[in-house]
Amino acid sequence: TGMLTLWGILRSKVDVIETYTPHSNVLGMFAAWLAGVPIRIPTHHGYIENSSSLLARVHGWMVNAGFATKLVAVSEQVRQYAIEKELVRDRHIRVIENGIEDPVTHKLGAQERKTLRSEIGLSKGQFLFLTTGRLTIQKGHTVLLKAIAQQQEKLSKVLFAFAGDGPQRQALEQEARQLGIQEQVRFLGIRQDVPALLQAADLFVQPSLWEGLSLAMLEALFAGSPVLATRVEGVVDVITDGETGVLVEAGDPAALAAAMLELLNDAGKRNALALAGQQHAKMHYSVERMCAQYEDLIMQLAHEKGLVPA
Repeated sequence: TGMLTLWGILRSKVDVIETYTPHSNVLGMFAAWLAGVPIRIPTHHGYIENSSSLLARVHGWMVNAGFATKLVAVSEQVRQYAIEKELVRDRHIRVIENGIEDPVTHKLGAQERKTLRSEIGLSKGQFLFLTTGRLTIQKGHTVLLKAIAQQQEKLSKVLFAFAGDGPQRQALEQEARQLGIQEQVRFLGIRQDVPALLQAADLFVQPSLWEGLSLAMLEALFAGSPVLATRVEGVVDVITDGETGVLVEAGDPAALAAAMLELLNDAGKRNALALAGQQHAKMHYSVERMCAQYEDLIMQLAHEKGLVPA
């Protein structure tokens, strides 16, 4: 019934459809093609946790077969993934990187920052290392917990805050207790003040095992938080190691712990990374820039389809 309703809407009113993630891409591409929608743009955000290899093959075949007018990949690494894993032909892909609105609508004053850090549980002289996002296997939080445990004494001045919720929360809380680091870790749950938390943090840590192009990381960069992330997919398109952030290998607790220690003990480097990362993000990852690129693509395809005058 839902597909019939969608088909009816598309058939009568729509010239352009854009879909997100392989599941909706497959359904949306087919329904739009069947309804005669002239411009069909599925977007690819990288590997989706628990998705099947069959879905990937079907997705790639549909793009190559012309069910899509153009596939948008949100990063160069996602483009490579589509080519290598889904066998999408390069000519069918356009890279348009994610962009976001600046999340900081209110800049924290010194007292506000102090109050927020105190509310989280920081005591005087402690540092706040923050990670935000869904608590899923993809995000690699268990690697972060192991890294903390490996250098627990040297990281004793750091409080680690996990903002977000998800299916792994209970397992992560249990793992923190088993590792004996529960006093250094706070699971904050879903927060409505993430931009403030990012401004209050001394370091943003993203230990992901894979990513498309992380919006949480972009938010941290926009907020002026120095970023420590893993060398995966869309992250390497955004972060230049040692310039706009620090990168370590994914799934390596020792490497992550070493990088956290280095940044903990080097305020100058944290400040330099924060400034360079913020400038880079605002220049290259604004929502205005992203929307302009989508508009250019749609107009180009509309010209090719004869929908607008050349």
